[in-house]
Amino acid sequence: MSRVAGNSTAIRDTTVLMSALKGSMLVPAPGRGQYDRALSRSRRQAEQRERLLAAAAEAFALEGRNVSLRAVVERAGTGRNTFYEYFDDVEHALRAVRARTLARLENALEVALATRTPIERLRAVSRAYFEVLEQAPYEAALGLWRERESEAL
Repeated sequence: MSRVAGNSTAIRDTTVLMSALKGSMLVPAPGRGQYDRALSRSRRQAEQRERLLAAAAEAFALEGRNVSLRAVVERAGTGRNTFYEYFDDVEHALRAVRARTLARLENALEVALATRTPIERLRAVSRAYFEVLEQAPYEAALGLWRERESEAL
């Protein structure tokens, strides 16, 4: 009898949860974790890639260039197979992090250079540069780390 009562409680809790979500339903993913079924597949893939890039940047910045694949996927909360769907190896992920950071910086600087006077441009470029680095602290640390490494050679 207690088993039947427990099942009805679980069904009621699930019904309450589903009615609370209204429109966005989180369901277990085929592998690990959960995903939002309301998002398109391409959107979920883009978010997954961004999560992997952020994890890779953090791992590179904190652990150095010889970071393991395991450290990256643990930070991202994914598996190794998911990582390999997007990147060939850890070095490929490092190049993707750099490309993403440079693209962000390039876009910010293009907007900043559109100001009128030279002093406004200088201020806008400086502000844009530091805002990008503030938004992506691990990428900034990674860039500084690479400069220090190349100076040592």
